Amino acid sequence: MDSSRLSLDETLNSKKWAELLAREARHCFERAAFREAMEHFTRAAELYLSLGETASWIEVTTQMLRIYVEWSDESAIARLEKRLIESLNTAEFSKSLESRAHYIIGLCHSCRRETVPQAIMHFRISMDRAVDANDQRALSYPILGLANLHFAANQLAEAAKELEKLELILAYVDVPDIRGAALILRALILRNQGRHNEALVYLRDAIVHLREHHNTFLYIHALHAHWSVYFQKGDRESARHYLDLAAMTVNERELPRLKRLIDSALESQRSPNVNTPYNFRLDKSNDVILDHKNRAIRLRGRFVLRDLAFLLMSEPGRVFSKEDITNTVWNEKYDPDVHDNKIYVTIKRLRSLLESSDENRSEPYVLRYKIGYCFDPNAKVQVI
Repeated sequence: MDSSRLSLDETLNSKKWAELLAREARHCFERAAFREAMEHFTRAAELYLSLGETASWIEVTTQMLRIYVEWSDESAIARLEKRLIESLNTAEFSKSLESRAHYIIGLCHSCRRETVPQAIMHFRISMDRAVDANDQRALSYPILGLANLHFAANQLAEAAKELEKLELILAYVDVPDIRGAALILRALILRNQGRHNEALVYLRDAIVHLREHHNTFLYIHALHAHWSVYFQKGDRESARHYLDLAAMTVNERELPRLKRLIDSALESQRSPNVNTPYNFRLDKSNDVILDHKNRAIRLRGRFVLRDLAFLLMSEPGRVFSKEDITNTVWNEKYDPDVHDNKIYVTIKRLRSLLESSDENRSEPYVLRYKIGYCFDPNAKVQVI
C-alpha cells in the first residue's frame, strides 16, 4: 500500500473517530456529565483541527464554550471565544453554523452585566444568519437568549413577547432543549407576576418533557424553579421537597454554578428559627429583598441599586467608604467629581425603597458617616 493511500485511510479513520468522540460528548452533556463531555469535545476538536475540518471544529468549540459558561471559567471562555471569532472572520461557513456560533458567543457575554450589549449584538447576528439560512431550529436559540436577557432585566412583558415568537417556531420545529428551557422561563415570568399556580402548570410540563428527553441539566433547573415558586407561594413543605430532589441530582464537580444556586436556596431554608424577627432578607439568587412582612423589593435589572443594597445590607454596622462603594458598584476608581452625585442619588433611592416598607420607622436604614455609609447596625438582616 502506497503512502498516499495510507494517509487517506488515516484521515478517514481520524475523522470517524472525531465524529464518535463528538457524539459521545453530546450524550455526556445531556446527562450533565460535563467533565467527561469536555474531555471528548477537546479530543474531537484537536482531531478536527489536524484534519483542517474548521467547520466541525467550530461546532465542537461552541459546545465547549457552553460548558465553560456553566463552570464560570472566564479565562477559558475568553481564549476560546477569541479563536472562534478569528475562525469566523477568516473563512465562510454555512449560515446555520455561523448562527450557532454567534448565539454561543452571545451566551458567554450574557453572563456578565457589563457585556450585555455585546450579548444582544451577537444574538441579533445569530438571528440574521438563521433567517438567511431559513433555519428555524437555529433561530430558536437566539430568541430564547433575548428572552432570558429581558427576564434578567425584569422586563417581563418583553420576555413574554420573545417567548411568543419562540412558541410559533416550536409549533413546527422540534427543538427539545429549547422547548424545555422555554417552559421553565415562562414559569419564572409567571412567578415574578405572582401567578404561582399558573407557573406550576408550566413547570410540571417542563419536568415531563425533560424526563422524556433525558436532559439532566435543564431538569435540575426545573426542580430549582419549582422550589422558588413554592417558596414564594409560602408552601415550604413542597418547596423543600423539590429542593431536596435538586440537591440529590446536582453534582458540584460537573455543575458548580448550579450547585451554588441550590446551596443558596438550601441555606434560606436553614434559618435557626422561623419566628426570629428580621427587618429584611436578601435573596441574592433572585435579586430580591424581602421585608418583615415578606413583601418583595425586586432589583433584577437594577444593577447599581442591587449591588449597593447587597453591599451595605450584607454587613450591617460596617462603614463602607466611598472608595469601597465605587469599586464594588461601578468597578471604577473613586473620583469625587464623577461619583459623589451618583452615590448620593443611589443612596436616596435605596432609602426610599427600604423605608417605604416600614411605615412605623422614623430613622433611615442607611446611615451616613464622615468617611462613608453603613446599614443600621441594629437592623436584623438575613442572607438567603
